[in-house]
Amino acid sequence: VVHPDQRQICLVLHTKLQRWIQVGGHGEPEDDGDIAVTALREAAEETGLEVVHYGGSPRLIDIDIHTVPARGETRAHLHLDMRFLVQAKTTVLRHDPNESGGIRWIGWQDALELIGSDMEGQRMVKRAQAIVQGSGP
Repeated sequence: VVHPDQRQICLVLHTKLQRWIQVGGHGEPEDDGDIAVTALREAAEETGLEVVHYGGSPRLIDIDIHTVPARGETRAHLHLDMRFLVQAKTTVLRHDPNESGGIRWIGWQDALELIGSDMEGQRMVKRAQAIVQGSGP
C-alpha cells in the first residue's frame, strides 16, 4: 500500500512471524475468485484505508512461494503470495490487533532497513518503489 504522497508505504507487524511485512490475506467467497478484488479488500480491512489499484488497474508486481512451517495441528505447507500494488486515498491507519501486531507508514529506504534480510520482502519493496518512482516495469 503506497501512501498518497508516494514517499511511504504501509507495513504491518506480522504477529506470528514478528516481522514487518506487506498487508495481505486470503480470498473470501465474496471476492468471486478475483484476486485483484481480494487484494483491495484485504488492504482496506487490514489498514482501515480507502485504497485503489495503483495507476487505476490491477498491477501484480510479485509472486512468492514459500514454506509455512508446521504449527499446532496445521501441517507444513506451501504458501503462494500474489502481491499487487495499491495506493491509499486516505492516510489515517487503523490498527486491528486481531490482524497484526502493529501498523505504520514508512519511507522507502527505512522500509528496506526494517525488512532486513527478508529477501522476498526486499524484492517486493524495490519493485514497488521502481514503479512508483517511474523507473520500473
